[in-house]
Amino acid sequence: MNPKSLTIAGAVAGVLIVLALVMRGTGGPAATNQIEGTRLFPKLQDSLNDVAKISVRTPGEAYSVEREDRRWGLSEKGGYPVSMEKVRTTLFALAESEKLEAKTDDPTRYAELEVEDADAPESQSRLVNLFDDQGELLAALIVGKARSGAGAGAWYARVPGEARSWLVKASLDLPADGASWLDKEILKVERKAVMAVEIAHPDGESVYASKARPEEANYVVANLPPEAELKYASVANTLAGALEYLNLQDVSASAGFEPGPEAPTRTTLWTFEGMRIDVDVHTKDEKHYATFRASYDENGPAAMARIGPLPLPPADEGEEGQAGTPAALPELDPDAVRAAADELNARLGPWVYEISVYNKNNFTKRMSDLVKPPPQPAPPEEGAEAEEGAEAEEGAEAEAAGAAEVPPAPEPDDGGAGELPGEEDPPEERPGEAPGSGSGDAGDDGQPGGDPVPSGGDGGR
Repeated sequence: MNPKSLTIAGAVAGVLIVLALVMRGTGGPAATNQIEGTRLFPKLQDSLNDVAKISVRTPGEAYSVEREDRRWGLSEKGGYPVSMEKVRTTLFALAESEKLEAKTDDPTRYAELEVEDADAPESQSRLVNLFDDQGELLAALIVGKARSGAGAGAWYARVPGEARSWLVKASLDLPADGASWLDKEILKVERKAVMAVEIAHPDGESVYASKARPEEANYVVANLPPEAELKYASVANTLAGALEYLNLQDVSASAGFEPGPEAPTRTTLWTFEGMRIDVDVHTKDEKHYATFRASYDENGPAAMARIGPLPLPPADEGEEGQAGTPAALPELDPDAVRAAADELNARLGPWVYEISVYNKNNFTKRMSDLVKPPPQPAPPEEGAEAEEGAEAEEGAEAEAAGAAEVPPAPEPDDGGAGELPGEEDPPEERPGEAPGSGSGDAGDDGQPGGDPVPSGGDGGR
């Protein structure tokens, strides 16, 4: 190789080395390889137990989730409990966020990735901050939009105060509003645990249903109307299952709740363990609200007996040829039930729950919802209906004719007044003549005067 070729080769190699250094310093492929897998917050994993507050700012709302006595609650709802699953998911998502690729550091392009500052005009980003119990900021992240086609859990994000934005691997689907954090389940009492249920409406109507032991399939409805028939055998099971799938739509403090003008419907459920739960359902402005009260009530089933006897427990099968013994009800543990009732009251008592129409309907069933409608009379046959119509029409005509009055004839007065129109004076009679004989004038037929011969007659010819 001649000296000129060596000089050219050396120059090319130098240029390549310079390009490689430039690319390494400006986030090229070599830099990307070093970045990938690096966590956004390397120390956060060790500080998760110190987090006492999660504050979120979205385009439509700002809210905070705070920890108090090992329970997390939504500050904007008076500390009402939130879903612990959402709290854990959010904290671990931030702690495990990994950088996948460096993105723009140009503020004019932040909006394309939705990583602009949360307080910027028309911002679409979401800002999440983590604080400890002393108010110290542990981590903060501006969460942009998800990257389509990048696999599960790839989002654009930027740490506040830093120019560089990143494509990160994380599950950063933060709820848009605080209500989405709430623990939706109010309480859960399985239907098979309920022994009896009573629904008392403010207008005085009451509906009762019960069963003797948990193993029985269906509840017996008391005080059925005469000749009434249930729609189906298990129709009353929905009454006893009213607390089985009970979720809130919204919640507010009971201290400031003003019920509507109508009295509430009260539903009372007794469990086989002796727990009594009273649910008052209010309707106000086309929304439905419920409050709850729990207590130990060993006389609950006995109170239901006043409505009608509870169905007797079926006898256990004994040996062949011997009678069985009645199935025993569960033994009551008053102290345990009272403790459970106190816990429920502490958790549910301070709140008024907005419930769905579905839940409201389960708490406010009426007897008409449980029984078949009475049979309707069969329509009359077509011929009979026409005959009845004709008879009715004839009767109406006869009644109208009977009601009409014929005007009376006028009374005659002196001078012959009062004769009916068109009526002539009778012929004058002479002494010695028989009444009705003529004066001697001949008629048209040439006979002496007198009555004319009747037409068609043969007497007098």
